[in-house]
Amino acid sequence: MTYTKKVLQVVVLSLAVAGAAVPANAQTGPAAPKAPAAAPQAAQDRYVVGQAKPPEVPGAPMLNLTLEDAIQRALDRNLDLKVQKLNPQIQDYQLQQTRAFYRPTFSGTVRYNNQKTTNTSTLEAASTVTTTGQTYNTSASMPVRWYGGNMQLQFNNSRTFTNSTINSRNPNLTANLQFSYTQPILHNFKTDSNRTSLKTQEIARQVADIDLRTSLLNTVANVRNAYWDLRAAIENIEIQRRAVDLARSFVEQNRTKVEVGTMAQIDVIQAESQQANAELSLAQAESTWRTAELAFKRLIASSADDDAYKSTINPTDLPAVAPPVVDIQAAIAAAMAQRTDLAKTRKNLESSALTIAQLQNATLPDLNLVGGYTSAGVGGPTIKSGVVTPGGYSDALNQLFGLDTPTWNITANFSYPLGMAAAKASLARTRLTLEQSQTQLKVQELTVATSVTNAGLQVQNTYKSLLAAQKARELAERQADAEQTKFEVGMSTNFTVVQQQQAMTSARTAELRALLTYIKALIEFERVQNSGS
Repeated sequence: MTYTKKVLQVVVLSLAVAGAAVPANAQTGPAAPKAPAAAPQAAQDRYVVGQAKPPEVPGAPMLNLTLEDAIQRALDRNLDLKVQKLNPQIQDYQLQQTRAFYRPTFSGTVRYNNQKTTNTSTLEAASTVTTTGQTYNTSASMPVRWYGGNMQLQFNNSRTFTNSTINSRNPNLTANLQFSYTQPILHNFKTDSNRTSLKTQEIARQVADIDLRTSLLNTVANVRNAYWDLRAAIENIEIQRRAVDLARSFVEQNRTKVEVGTMAQIDVIQAESQQANAELSLAQAESTWRTAELAFKRLIASSADDDAYKSTINPTDLPAVAPPVVDIQAAIAAAMAQRTDLAKTRKNLESSALTIAQLQNATLPDLNLVGGYTSAGVGGPTIKSGVVTPGGYSDALNQLFGLDTPTWNITANFSYPLGMAAAKASLARTRLTLEQSQTQLKVQELTVATSVTNAGLQVQNTYKSLLAAQKARELAERQADAEQTKFEVGMSTNFTVVQQQQAMTSARTAELRALLTYIKALIEFERVQNSGS
C-alpha cells in the first residue's frame, strides 16, 4: 500500500466524522447545550435548527451531503490535492536518478589492425613484415556507496599474427584479468558529494510525504469549516425568512387595526420599515449563502462539470455540541510529536548537517589507497628449432585462471592543496547557520505551544459564549412572544413589538454565529495539533 493511500485512510478514519466532533484532547462533560432551537412561542414562528434547506435553484438538482461524504469527495477530487499527490512520485524518480550513480558500468572494445613494416633485421627472412592484430577488451566499474571506494575489473584479450620467422608463437594469443580497488582514507572517506546528494534526496522524499500530509490535513480542516459555513448560511436564510414572515404578519395586523379605526395610518410605517429591513437582511443572507456554497464546491469538485458543482448542496449533518474539557498539556505534547511543520524543519536540519559534513570533507587532504591484482596467460602454437607445438586460446585461459603469473600492487597517493582558507571559512559559516536554525526550531516549538494553548482556550471561551448566546436567544424569543400578546390586547406599542422582534432575530443570528465559532474553534484546535497553516 502506498504512503498516499495510508495517509488517506488515516485522515478519513480520524477526521471524516459527521459533525464537529470534539478532538482527541478535548473530553466531553456531563451536560451539553442543545442546538439552536426556539423556545415555546407562537406556533407560526417555531424554529428548529437543521430543518432548513437551501433555496431551490432552477435546473440545479439537490445534492444531500454528510460531512464524511464531503471529506471523501475532497480527498478524491480536490485538484490542489491531486497536484500535491504527484510530488512524492516526482521525488521518487529524482531519488532513482541519484541512486543510478552507484550502479555498475560495463564497457567493451573490439579493435582490428593491420601493419606492414620494412624488414631491418638480418634474422628475418621476409623483406616486408606484415602483422595483423585483434583486440577484445571488456571492463566493469562500480562506485561503492560505503566509504567512497571504487572497484574496477578488466578482461583483455588479443590475437596477433605475423609472417615474421623469428616469433616463437604465431599466432600469439594473450588473456589478461585485472582487478583494482581504490579506497579514500581521508578526503571522501566519511562522505562525498554523491553520498551527500543521495542522502539529501532521501530526506527530500520524506519532506514530500510531510508536505502531502500537511495538504491532506489542511484540506480536511478547510472542508469541515466550509461545510459548517454553508450549513450556517442556510440556517441564517431560514432565520431571516422567518423574520420577514413575522414582519409581514405584523404589517397585516396593523393594517387591520387601521381599517377598524384602532390605529393611525402613520403607525403602520414603522412596521413596514421593519419589513423592508428584514427583506434586505434576507437578500444579504442569500448572497452569503451563494458565496459559501461556491467556496465549498471549490474544495470538493474536480471541475465545473462535476455533479457537485452543478448541484445545490444540502449539508445534512447537524453540529454535535458538547462541553469540552481541554487538556492543553497533552495537546502541546501531541503537537510537538505530530506537527508537520516541525517535522519538516527537523528534516531541513538533517540536510544542513549533511552539508556541514560535506564541507568538512572538503578541508581534508587526499589520501587514496589503491590495491591491484593481475593474472595473465599466453597461448598459441609455439615454434622452436623449426618444430611447431600445437597450442591455442585455452592455454592462455589455463594460465590465467591457474594464477601462473600473478602480479599485485599497493599504491598510496597523497595530495593537499595549499591554502584552504575559503573552504574552512565556508565550513565555519555553515556551522553558525545550523546553530541559528536550531535556535529557530526552538522558537518555532514555542510558537506552536502558544498557538495550541490559544486554540484550547478559544474552545473553552467560545463554548461559554455559545451558552450565553443560547440563553439570550431563549429570553429574546419569550420576550418577543410576550410583547406580541400584550400588543394584541392593547397593552404594548407598535414600537416595542418591532423592537422585540428585531431583538429576537438578532439573538437567533448571534446564537448561530456563536455555534459556528465554537465548531470552528474545535476544528482549529485539532488542526494545530497536526499541521501548520
